[in-house]
Amino acid sequence: MYYFVNENIFTFNSGTEFSAINRQQEFKKNGMKSKIVTRNYNGRIHADAKDHGLDDDDFISMYDFFQGTTGVKREHNKLRYSDIVDKRNYHIVGINNNSSLIKYHGNTVAKVEIAPGTIGEIGTIIYYDRFGNETSKDIYDSRGFKSKTVYLHPNGETGHELLYDIDGKPVMEITHMFINGKVFPTMYKLLDYNGKNLRFNTEDELFTFFIQELLNQKEGVIINDRPSLIEAIANVQTNCHKYQFLHGPHTTDVNLGGSKYGKVFENLRPLFGKFKSAYSGVIVPTAEQQSELQKFFSNFNIYNIADFTVDGENFVDENNQQTDSKDILYIGRLFEDRHIDHLLKITQLVKAEFHDVKLHLVGYFGSKEYSDQIKKQIDDMKLKDNVIIEGYQLGDKKSKLYKNADVVVSAGNADALNISMIEAFTYKTPFVSYDVKYGPKNFVKNGKNGYLVPQGKFNDFAACIIKIMQLQDDCNDEKGYLEAIHNFDFHNFAQQWAQVI
Repeated sequence: MYYFVNENIFTFNSGTEFSAINRQQEFKKNGMKSKIVTRNYNGRIHADAKDHGLDDDDFISMYDFFQGTTGVKREHNKLRYSDIVDKRNYHIVGINNNSSLIKYHGNTVAKVEIAPGTIGEIGTIIYYDRFGNETSKDIYDSRGFKSKTVYLHPNGETGHELLYDIDGKPVMEITHMFINGKVFPTMYKLLDYNGKNLRFNTEDELFTFFIQELLNQKEGVIINDRPSLIEAIANVQTNCHKYQFLHGPHTTDVNLGGSKYGKVFENLRPLFGKFKSAYSGVIVPTAEQQSELQKFFSNFNIYNIADFTVDGENFVDENNQQTDSKDILYIGRLFEDRHIDHLLKITQLVKAEFHDVKLHLVGYFGSKEYSDQIKKQIDDMKLKDNVIIEGYQLGDKKSKLYKNADVVVSAGNADALNISMIEAFTYKTPFVSYDVKYGPKNFVKNGKNGYLVPQGKFNDFAACIIKIMQLQDDCNDEKGYLEAIHNFDFHNFAQQWAQVI
């Protein structure tokens, strides 16, 4: 069994989660036993996992495990038909499609928030005292049962949490206390777990115990995808092999990745220092990063395994861009380090040649502040008709964007690989990127499947896009795309994994 350790399967996921999801799907497809293992509490994890193409048996959540709800199937729990409200004495008053009030003799005693992506299913019930203050919240699992109650301090912050099994029996307590004026969780307690109450100071301590319990049931290889969990996994006492997968550069200046002057990211230092002996090795997505890390840490086992795999022999679909539509596509995190502002400047330059060009931004913003900043720039640069913020997309909508794009772009400071590059190639769509380590510079071939541009050279970047849009034969070399995606074929993927399994 192979355990792919992550914090969560989110509603909006980054490349790290997409890598783990892709890996799990490919392992399962090829008869290799594996599971994604998650730490965070997420009442929607089963719905989120389904949205990303996973089945319930593809993952196991720590909280599901301790709540005894790993095998629970979804049942509808619509507010209008639920028995949690005695409709003889209480009245349900709809506010909108997302929430309703529960009233008793005209007084609001609770508000029901509908679960996202559903019609009328209970998501959260917020209870009020007679003065209108929130006192507690019941959180419902996306499968239809009450999963957790959160009791609130008078100032509205979390004070105490109770988690339940499927029958409503409390199986875990989480206590929160004020420390230097801020509220922090200070104790995680398992109630009557195998006949004992067990206390843990932190969620990571509980997670270490959880992994230990999984390995007691079935031993396996642990692949930790998250640097935030390095210590928790290092503390697992086992003879099983543990590996850390790095989905990003290892130094603050990616150009110093193989130099003694390179500064390792703060969150990775324990891996190469205090906890080095707890891991059997480190996995990175490219041979170049492997070589540089091996120079940096010559006494550590460093492996090169791609963090995404595709059918390396065939295209997913043929690119279908229309000559009268000029579309630039960016898919990824909408964060400052991805330089969305650079893409706006590049689009402005392309607009001088193609007035109706469209830049499609697909992903989620890192913060409201950055979202507001980008939207203001769009207005200031008079690009409202040229930039479409598509939001987070999956499935057919995402595929259609790849098919219809003239070019897929990236302006990030660095990439361990870049999943959007690989996906673009599977649609025979050109990829234009800054010439940065590690992924793009290893797989983009100028004029064949895209272009690499010196960082910050907006005019050069725009010129490459314009050239692709003007010349149908430019970056139209089928061999160039197939050679690139062949590197990520499952046959090669399996051979790489054979190094550690």
